[in-house]
Amino acid sequence: MSLSTKNPFALRSTLEYELPNFAEIEDSHYLPAFYAGTLEQLEEVAAILNIAAVATFENTIVALERSGQLLNRMLLVFYNKSSSDTSPALDDIEAEFAPKLAAHSDAIKLNPILFERIRKLYEERDTLNLNEEDNWLLIRYYKDFIYAGAHLTAEQREILKGINEELARLGTVFAKKLLADTNDLAVVVDDI
Repeated sequence: MSLSTKNPFALRSTLEYELPNFAEIEDSHYLPAFYAGTLEQLEEVAAILNIAAVATFENTIVALERSGQLLNRMLLVFYNKSSSDTSPALDDIEAEFAPKLAAHSDAIKLNPILFERIRKLYEERDTLNLNEEDNWLLIRYYKDFIYAGAHLTAEQREILKGINEELARLGTVFAKKLLADTNDLAVVVDDI
């Protein structure tokens, strides 16, 4: 899925610090950017997995770190907006993509081939001549994949995927209800 360049998430922002141009962003931009971003990141991860060469820090960890830029741009703006100025439309968008985002994350972090590449690098980290920051990043990726369940059996990973999707769905419903309740309890002071 190709994202139209008319979508503000399609390209990196040219504003200072790559800040998003909120004036250009409409609710209708989020879902196309989400779907295009998840597809793009899965293609980037597939490219890592298709490397015939032995895993290196550069072709595995750095490549993972660089993946998903479109998705990250969209999610950063979306969660900022939905947590500070939500609307029924944003709630519906989040309800649609939350379980799919959990499945997307699982498709990466529960991938046994990708985990094997990371595990080998982790076990060989003392011989890789990594600087302190690179070593920290490698350890972080290894732990993130372990905490996500990458070391589990295939059957356990499938069960975990279902649990993660359900938790994402329920978390979104809970947050929506909590915000509605908080708004209902608000005290409006309109005189001094």
